[in-house]
Amino acid sequence: MTKAKSNMYSDSVKQWNISKDYIAGFFDGEGSITIKVSNDKRRKHGVYLGGRIQIIQTNKEILEKIALFLGYGKVEKRIRRKKIHLPCWNLYFQNEEHCKDFIKRFKDLVYLKKEQLELLEEFYDERKKRKNGIMWNKNDYLILLGFAERMQILNSGKITENLKNVIEKVKRFNEEEYKEKYQEYVKKKIDNLIRHTKKRFGKIDQDS
Repeated sequence: MTKAKSNMYSDSVKQWNISKDYIAGFFDGEGSITIKVSNDKRRKHGVYLGGRIQIIQTNKEILEKIALFLGYGKVEKRIRRKKIHLPCWNLYFQNEEHCKDFIKRFKDLVYLKKEQLELLEEFYDERKKRKNGIMWNKNDYLILLGFAERMQILNSGKITENLKNVIEKVKRFNEEEYKEKYQEYVKKKIDNLIRHTKKRFGKIDQDS
């Protein structure tokens, strides 16, 4: 950061009295933490799980100042569900390193959202043990989906139908059937590679 930018950052933060305590209080009132469950065809069970932290507010400028203080986060306008609702803005981030940094900086300063931040931290620790998410087995997914269940209960007291359906989908997943199909897929890829290589080098031999 240049000296000019550093001064601009400092002046901007001071103008709004932005501090860690301010953000912690603001986040307790306007923030939320979720464990997103989304479709991902690259993964064996077709499911991706990741954290997301956000703050929703009608004042865009405050969110921009908070993002500036944090050093990350994207501010976007939310679509109003009803015309009577005031325009709202959303500051969010879902990069794992950003979420971990936020947890580290604010976990001990928040009160209402402390349990959710601790749960997200626990989720990341559990996910790290499994490393390559592309090849997780059924039990891996069910353990991590359990974190999503607990987060939804903490946030709203209930589990969404979408999450219930994903859990049932994973429970029904046939590991042996997938293994056979995956082996067939790998064999086909290898056969195509060998055929392509033979064709390519055969052509080189003919030309020479």
